[in-house]
Amino acid sequence: MNTPDKNATGTSNAIPVGDIIEMGYKITPNVTKWGFVYSTSQVNAVDTVESAQAYLDSKGIKYESATVETSADVKSAAETLISKGCDVIFVPNDAIVQDGVQSLSQVCEEAKIPTYCSSATTVNNGCLATLAIDDKGIGAKTADKCIEYMNGKAGQR
Repeated sequence: MNTPDKNATGTSNAIPVGDIIEMGYKITPNVTKWGFVYSTSQVNAVDTVESAQAYLDSKGIKYESATVETSADVKSAAETLISKGCDVIFVPNDAIVQDGVQSLSQVCEEAKIPTYCSSATTVNNGCLATLAIDDKGIGAKTADKCIEYMNGKAGQR
């Protein structure tokens, strides 16, 4: 990102996991153990969870992870994390988990476990909160960059 080569340009939809975790502590300050539900087949989800885990490691905060293969596995993964003492669950940008997020949200609501996520769509489907990117805004910025490039504007850092 800091040293693009050739004529690379673009926008990023990197998830601000540290900010989301800190927001979680403002809303639910007594959290002691985070849980992550994700699919290892979703590269974005793996990257997001690894970033979140690194952030929690840097703060000495405990966490557990549960991976899923299909959206049908999401509910049982959430139940497993709750049984392991997780008092909050984080859902990354993961299409498989998002397909099953309503069942996850229901399990967590019944257990009084807050859920944070990386997508506004996931909040609309039952998670408590996020600091999400604006997909439409990023798309518009990307289109603007493409038009500028096609019109011959030199790149900037």
